[in-house]
Amino acid sequence: MRAGPSKPTDDTRRPSRRHVLTGLAAATGVTAAAGYNLLRPSRTDAAVTPLSDASVTPQIDSRRTLIVTARDSTSVALIAFDENRLLGHLDLGLAPRELRVSDGGVLIAAADRHSHQLAFAELATQKVRHVDLPNRPTRLVVSPDGATLAAIDEDSGEIALIDFRSGRITLCFQGPAHIRAVIFSPDAALLFVGADTAQGVVIFDLASGRLAATIDSPPVVDLVRSPNGREAFAITADGEHSILHLDLKSRAILGRMTGRPAAAVFTTGFGRYLLLPDPDAGTMTIASVQSLQPGPLLAAGAGVSTAYSAWFDTVALVPSAPAHKVFVYDLEAGRSDGAIALAGRPGLGSTSPEGDKFYLPVEDSGEVVVIDTRDRRQVSTISVGGAPVRAVLAAGYGICH
Repeated sequence: MRAGPSKPTDDTRRPSRRHVLTGLAAATGVTAAAGYNLLRPSRTDAAVTPLSDASVTPQIDSRRTLIVTARDSTSVALIAFDENRLLGHLDLGLAPRELRVSDGGVLIAAADRHSHQLAFAELATQKVRHVDLPNRPTRLVVSPDGATLAAIDEDSGEIALIDFRSGRITLCFQGPAHIRAVIFSPDAALLFVGADTAQGVVIFDLASGRLAATIDSPPVVDLVRSPNGREAFAITADGEHSILHLDLKSRAILGRMTGRPAAAVFTTGFGRYLLLPDPDAGTMTIASVQSLQPGPLLAAGAGVSTAYSAWFDTVALVPSAPAHKVFVYDLEAGRSDGAIALAGRPGLGSTSPEGDKFYLPVEDSGEVVVIDTRDRRQVSTISVGGAPVRAVLAAGYGICH
């Protein structure tokens, strides 16, 4: 799934352009003048603190489990989504405002965006441990192979690489301040970073933490890898709302689309379309990846900022918190297909591995709504208690889920 964290929108936080970083670091190291350095924290190894076992006792199939976080709660709900059945709750010891899964859903990593700690949990044993980091992780990104976790302080630009299975810190380095977007290369050897303080996309070698290259463009405010893993799409802050089609191997710009403002760019699960919600205008654009041309401007609701695809790239679902609805779009016809009313504010959802169900937490009602994506209607609800805000598949497919 790609439903990225909210992006900074306050222009007062943006440093002056005299701090914009250009050029490549010397082969012998990264100069302090360039602003990118290896971090040298006093603690180089993860400090692991075992916590008490969780209260969940049923056998858990991580491949068929939905993880649901709740506002201001340290516990996550675990749902067997084939049966729409709540298994129980797992206490992570911190409020998981960022949560990622790896290893086929066996492992969970979570951060509260305030402290220097990460929580790691194993679904099979329901055991939780904490790791101390030298930075304050506000964004977590998992490598395509699931082996590496990047823990990023978006404000300071400090980045820690962590072996997902062991929790050990393998590298710490300094990236640009005010980071907006991060993706790994397909082989996890490089990290592509967009930031308010950097021109274009800056690329770091993860063997050394050194700046390896840049893709020249205006500052990048969003960046998403395509399902094929070889390409990416970026939104630039150039005044024209440009969306760039990037080749991650050659670092070339393959194409450009302009004129459609969007909060973020989302690829569909099979990579046929780009989904571009605009929360200010309350509109939605569906663009063909092949032609990189936008379709008609479609009505949505205020505050739309995430989009999900399902059922073999035939349907898109776009939640609106202010409207208490999920707007539905027929991707093949390029048109609106109505809306599904909700009992409160929707959070961030997930699509089932088969793409036939969409799970969406509703904060006000304390439940997860189940939508049949083939029939495009609500078919069930699962009560989880509290104020659920995010549903994450322990093991899913695609990027836009």
